[in-house]
Amino acid sequence: MQLDENGLRVLVRWLLEQLGGKVDTVPGMGLSENSLTDADRLILDGQYEGAVPGLVPDGRTAEPETFLRADGSWAPAGVQSDWEEQASDSPAFIQNRPFGRTRFTVIPLQTVVTDTGGQALPEGDASLVPEDGELLAEFDDIQYTLVLEPEYDSSGILICIRAGNRYFETGQRADNTGEPFCLIFSGSDIRLLTDAGKTHRIMAEAEIRRQLDAEWVGDAMDPITDTEIERLFAEAADQA
Repeated sequence: MQLDENGLRVLVRWLLEQLGGKVDTVPGMGLSENSLTDADRLILDGQYEGAVPGLVPDGRTAEPETFLRADGSWAPAGVQSDWEEQASDSPAFIQNRPFGRTRFTVIPLQTVVTDTGGQALPEGDASLVPEDGELLAEFDDIQYTLVLEPEYDSSGILICIRAGNRYFETGQRADNTGEPFCLIFSGSDIRLLTDAGKTHRIMAEAEIRRQLDAEWVGDAMDPITDTEIERLFAEAADQA
């Protein structure tokens, strides 16, 4: 078969078009060469077993028994909720509990030295002390649970809140309850009364116990049982 001049032009044009779409060769790369990264290749093959920046770990091998939060942190899976958990960032923390306990650090752990009168002024926040409840104190590395005792004036205005052994304040043996110190919270001031001229370590947390609303708790329900709590919630749900 012979091509005339026009046929040759068409053939040359077609050959040029084909050459324009060709892929240039890369030295060292064959037609069957794997040009993906090792991590990419493993993902495509379903064999990914690690964590690579920018990729979500599979959860089976990188962080087993956890789940991935929106902020990129890992949290334990299947955490048991805990009424007594106080840390709000804990997976076991329960928000808006109708009852439970809340603690506030009133006196951070510190070392104090008493004067010749047996008094020291620890650093802390007296405003966090409730008018009733308990004070959990650590004094010279020994734990004490103290009942908070408010004092009011004749008009019903709060004067101060005491906790501990009032013997160090009054000197009356009848007030001696055995604890080696007394704490007095008045306004923004915190006073520690104990033996004179000594060095002590002290820390204290106030604890508030929240209960169910009075309409759900009768006089005969102290302390309230788990069974009774379940019954009360079921009753409230029925009335909703």
